[in-house]
Amino acid sequence: VTNGGDASIFFELPRTESAAVPIAPAVGGLQVATEPPGAKVLIDGEARGVAPLTVSDLKAGEHAVVVQGTGEPVSRTVTVQEGAVASLVISMNSASAFASGWLAISGVPVQITENGTLLGSTETPRILLPAGSHELELTNAALGYRVTRTVQVVAGQTLSITLKAPQGTLSINALPWAEVWVDGTRAGETPIGNLSLTIGNHELLFRHPELGEQRKTVTVGALAPVRIGVDLRQ
Repeated sequence: VTNGGDASIFFELPRTESAAVPIAPAVGGLQVATEPPGAKVLIDGEARGVAPLTVSDLKAGEHAVVVQGTGEPVSRTVTVQEGAVASLVISMNSASAFASGWLAISGVPVQITENGTLLGSTETPRILLPAGSHELELTNAALGYRVTRTVQVVAGQTLSITLKAPQGTLSINALPWAEVWVDGTRAGETPIGNLSLTIGNHELLFRHPELGEQRKTVTVGALAPVRIGVDLRQ
């Protein structure tokens, strides 16, 4: 690719029978909760554990769900959509309604575990948990983020938590030199050292009056400083 020019490339794909190429099935997830919690959950006749639970490997489409408690089993049909997590709450008896609540976490994308068991992630808007106290571990391995939070889930209510993203550091350089914008804000001229940014992805724009522009995406983590450099002469 040349400065100010256009480049094109043509790919000719081999002609093969489409049936010869395996296609991964579309999958989604399902959260199942029972009132009271602790009922055995079967999906399409297969035992999947005890409610509340989240199953993330279901093919898109309809599934038969059966929950077995101390009384009569309860059957439901649930439609799972590709890339989405459906929710199913079944009351085994009216006296025990609302024995669970919801947890919603935002601010930093994390996985949520309790006692080594994965409960879900922030990709799901809300997670159903039994009412009471929970000690949760919130992690993002790519960003080096890990915190432990004790939360109190209230029956029938949603507990919302916003995680404050910690700061990381970024050092930026360019050859021969460049003005730099970070997420649309001018950061100065290179070299730039120990620039403080919130952890996560950031968009960088390098600009030189004669050599043009380059854009880069960089991920800033919480553990180690990040360094990035470009050669505008190339």
